Amino acid sequence: MKRKIHIFFLLLFVSFSSCEEKFRSAALLNYQKIEGDWLLERMEFTDSDGGKKVVDTSGTAMSFLGRLTGNTVGKMVTTAGDFDFTYNLTHENCSINVSPSADLPLDAPGRVNLFSIRFTGRKSLEMTAPKEYYKAEDKIIRDVRYVFTRR
Repeated sequence: MKRKIHIFFLLLFVSFSSCEEKFRSAALLNYQKIEGDWLLERMEFTDSDGGKKVVDTSGTAMSFLGRLTGNTVGKMVTTAGDFDFTYNLTHENCSINVSPSADLPLDAPGRVNLFSIRFTGRKSLEMTAPKEYYKAEDKIIRDVRYVFTRR
C-alpha cells in the first residue's frame, strides 16, 4: 500500500511538472512572437453608458524590443507622445507597465497592467482587458479589445 502511495505522488509530480514546462515553453515562444513593431488597427470597448465604441483611425504603434539591461522593454508612439514601457509575458497574458499611464490617450493600451493576449496569425495580435480607467474623462470603459498588425 505504501508503495502505491509513493507511485501516485510521483505520477502526480511528473504530470504537474510537465504542465509547468509547457506553460514556460509557451511563454518563451510568445516573447519571440511579440518582439518587433506593431500598429494598432482597431480598438473596441463598451463605454460607461453601455454603448459599443470603435476606434479605427489610430496613430498608436508599439515596439516590443525584448530584453535590454535585464528588463523586457518597449516603446509606444501615440498621438499624445512617446511612452516607454516594460512588459512580461506568460502563455496567455501580457503585463504592461507604462509610466506615466495617466497621460495615455484613449487608444493606447497600458491603463491596466494585465491583458489577455492571443496571436491570431503570424502578423496579428489581439490584447483584451475586462475594463480600464480612462482618467482624461474620469470614466471606466469595459470589454476593451486592441487589434494590432505587425509592421
